[in-house]
Amino acid sequence: MRVYLALPLLALLTVQAHAFVRGPYAEGNFGQSYTYVDDIQGIVDSQNAFGWNANAGYQFDEYIAFEAGYTVYGAADITQSNQTGSENRYGVDVTSKLIWPYRDTFNFFSKLGFTQIYSELDNNLSRDNGEDNDQNFTSFYLAIGSAYHVSDWFDLNFQYSYIPGSGDVGATSLASLGGTLFIGGHCKQ
Repeated sequence: MRVYLALPLLALLTVQAHAFVRGPYAEGNFGQSYTYVDDIQGIVDSQNAFGWNANAGYQFDEYIAFEAGYTVYGAADITQSNQTGSENRYGVDVTSKLIWPYRDTFNFFSKLGFTQIYSELDNNLSRDNGEDNDQNFTSFYLAIGSAYHVSDWFDLNFQYSYIPGSGDVGATSLASLGGTLFIGGHCKQ
């Protein structure tokens, strides 16, 4: 009979241990962005540039998180008929994050979700098909990465994200380093 009374207590302790892993977090990354330009006539001078992103998320347990973010991808510098300008891209994304813990201080993760990409072409340049210089579209957001647990509340991470192109706008990627700040309780996985 005493065993049956102890089972609910044991279950409660188990839930409390997992609840410590859960919580909100803020993440920031910066790195090298690559913008694939395939719909603009002219000479593409540079497709690599500095990019960054910021995310807010919630980690439900040690394997699953959900996050929303904003990313600024690098601008592609373009020369077109003696006119110089750039194509700027940025996006707003919502993703699920699957986490694979490895030992106590390291994990691998992948992100899958959707992003709304905005592509702005300088007014002195034009797209091949005569379309509006400002384009936007919804696409998949794909990312892989790893994180190192520096402390109970802070992780360093590396990630590579890729957004397939759509229609008149080519694909975009960002290889970045960053950090995750856990707000509230978080334990090493």
